[in-house]
Amino acid sequence: MFHHFVSPAHRERFLYMAAEDRMSPGDSERASLFYLLAGNDDLYQKRRFIYDSAEHCIRICFENPSVDLSSGAGALVRLGFNLYNGWSDRYTTPLSILGSLDSNNLKLAGNAIMIRLNRQFLEELVWEEQSAVAARKAVLMNDYCAFSRDCKCIKWTDYQLTLHELEEADELCHGNWIEIQQLRDRIELLEGILKQFRIDFPLGY
Repeated sequence: MFHHFVSPAHRERFLYMAAEDRMSPGDSERASLFYLLAGNDDLYQKRRFIYDSAEHCIRICFENPSVDLSSGAGALVRLGFNLYNGWSDRYTTPLSILGSLDSNNLKLAGNAIMIRLNRQFLEELVWEEQSAVAARKAVLMNDYCAFSRDCKCIKWTDYQLTLHELEEADELCHGNWIEIQQLRDRIELLEGILKQFRIDFPLGY
């Protein structure tokens, strides 16, 4: 069961991204992209720099200094963008992409291609999503409340939303700190050049 996902965490992340984006069950373009991002730990942590869930669009992030992608992670992003809307650059070729992947990421890539191009595969994935949600509701009763109309505990829902928001805030703060540190390094370099040529500059900036 759940043989299309590489791990339970992969499945949970995919479900979260699909729900956050309000993805249609038949949206093979987004499903293939989300499958790749959810299946790779590094890409999932940096997903806010890669896909804008508010605007429902990809973010071309390869020149972003806050997004440090390995060759394999970059290959998965290029594949995801290409499956999403046909985006490509000079590195978006089968050899460049597949040749950069290890065995785990190669499996992700193969399944993502199947999600995008094979309707039956997508239907099987949707069935796995629905089964996962049903199983979670049957086993985890922490969010059950007998006094609400839909048996949903408002406090538990608030806790889950707050937890996700804190995770996102932590990711954003980390990215901002990296960018600030890079800017500080540039400032120190420029100050050194100005001092070398005895050029005055205002202090405190």
